[in-house]
Amino acid sequence: LLAVAVLVPLQEELGSLTRGRQAWVLLPSLSSRSFSSRATTSVPAARRHASSSSPSAATEWTPAETWLQSVREGVAAAGGSAGWADAAEAMATAMEADRDEVDTALAKAYGWKAWAELNRPSYLKPKMPDPIGIRDALAWLVSGPLRLSPAQLRDVMAERPKAFLSDPATAYAAALEVAPEPFAGPAKFKELLLREPAALQLSWNCDLTDPSTRGEEIHCDGKCVNCWRTITPRF
Repeated sequence: LLAVAVLVPLQEELGSLTRGRQAWVLLPSLSSRSFSSRATTSVPAARRHASSSSPSAATEWTPAETWLQSVREGVAAAGGSAGWADAAEAMATAMEADRDEVDTALAKAYGWKAWAELNRPSYLKPKMPDPIGIRDALAWLVSGPLRLSPAQLRDVMAERPKAFLSDPATAYAAALEVAPEPFAGPAKFKELLLREPAALQLSWNCDLTDPSTRGEEIHCDGKCVNCWRTITPRF
């Protein structure tokens, strides 16, 4: 049989994910097959159909659900499902959040999101969450000087989960100690954290150090990633 290249619109299959796109699918020109036999490779991985338990039912996965599924599979393969579930349960309770939101925060904090989105490369070594450490962190965030509400916890976890899950008490003390005006003091610092969660990582301020210790051509202490002086202008 001769084969011809037929331009097949994919808008119906792909919806908003591929709106306006088209793809070439090779179909036999004299075949009696209908378009229902189109090559499945033309459908992106973000979309999957029909679970094995219900072949007649169609299930759509968004891109976020796709990488989350990869994360869950990776965690299970590494034997970390129990610890992950324990940490997720603690976070879901404190944040009053659903499992997808919690898993997203954990995946971002421990390197699993990047691992999944880069197609599970072997050179990336995501870590497993420590349920005990996470429970301690959440207890401090809720009952310590910040006293974050569930809604506030959801906001900061969406932005900087690693900072707020990795010994936030120590990070808070270090950042507050060197915070410049107008962010100095617990009340002003909390207000900033709710607007700019990244401020929890600012443990240095080279405006407070001795310039004579740097050398003539060095204008800072070389700790720009964690320095108030570098970040403050954007606040």
